[in-house]
Amino acid sequence: MLETPQVRKAKICLTDYNSRQDIENRMLMADFSPIDIEVLEEILFSSLKISPKKFARDKDISEQKLEPVFQKLAKAGLLSWDGDFYLVDKEKRKYFEFEMQRFDPDFKPDMEFLQGLLKKVPIHLLPNWYSIPRTSSNIFESIVEKHLLSPHIFERYLSELHFQNPIVHAVIESVFAAKDFRICSSDLIAKYNLSRPAFEEIMLFLEFSFVCCTRYLKEDDHWHEVVTPFHEWHEYLFFIQKTEARVVDAKQVQSKQKQQPADFEKQALELYRHPPEIPHVREIEKTIKRVLHGNWVYFDDFFAGLMVPLSEQSVVSLKRTGKHWKYCLPVYSVEEKAVVRKVVLEWLSQCGMTAVGTAGGKDVFCVTPFGKFFFQE
Repeated sequence: MLETPQVRKAKICLTDYNSRQDIENRMLMADFSPIDIEVLEEILFSSLKISPKKFARDKDISEQKLEPVFQKLAKAGLLSWDGDFYLVDKEKRKYFEFEMQRFDPDFKPDMEFLQGLLKKVPIHLLPNWYSIPRTSSNIFESIVEKHLLSPHIFERYLSELHFQNPIVHAVIESVFAAKDFRICSSDLIAKYNLSRPAFEEIMLFLEFSFVCCTRYLKEDDHWHEVVTPFHEWHEYLFFIQKTEARVVDAKQVQSKQKQQPADFEKQALELYRHPPEIPHVREIEKTIKRVLHGNWVYFDDFFAGLMVPLSEQSVVSLKRTGKHWKYCLPVYSVEEKAVVRKVVLEWLSQCGMTAVGTAGGKDVFCVTPFGKFFFQE
């Protein structure tokens, strides 16, 4: 008897690269002052040999104010003192060029940023981290295909993530439950009583896991660090939030539903087992799970948030256009909308799973207690 091969799970191991230095640098950036940012940005686009006197003169900043900044950046390994000059380390400059994106007001922690993030890790280790074939010709696209290609695939990936530290899962839940899916790092640190190094280690795991990312927002003369999902998933979550169907006051509804006989449920189940020849009927039925609360909603609102693959144009997937990626949202034809209407307002109504009516001249429906019992997981 052949043994069933075990599924090899992704295993992100921070000790595979110099994560200690990364954590220290992230802690350093979290405490950056406006002058720190100003000086660092100038260094990133200056020569590899810096005269403190000339730098101070050109930037109209006193050497006394500059010296603590230079010392801070020297501690991070970016600068080293050589007699009368500071020498800039090329590799560290690349590191800070990448990380300083987080302070840009237009920064989006997107797939392009994620690709750059993975460059911190030796390329031969990535197949171990993300359980992809070592023979892959494009590692990042293989990661996208395996873990991010569609919302369903990514949600399954999220559900299968396992971290030894339970606080990591709690942080994820806090970010996804936050207003606008954004939460201050300081709030997370306080809520879970984390040290700064522990917080940065958690964030490294979450960034390499494609779940959350840190960025900086400027308020007055300082920055504060926030945690958000990666941009493409952030946008998708906003779509889901934006397309929550409005609840209609039941007093405004003129119901079309007839009183059902006492033994109707048995007949309805028998009817349900023999669906009409409507394309994708079973897939469309499942979409009413978004309105299982049982309140009346406008059909047009419900349809605006529909995500069921009725054709190639309505398949939600992560697609690349140039350097940028996006979860392409579904586009439906007039004919496809008519099919959805038929399933939700007619077929499921006949099965006693939805009640239908009108409000202000518009079609409305709600999921019945029977439909809620039938479709809830």
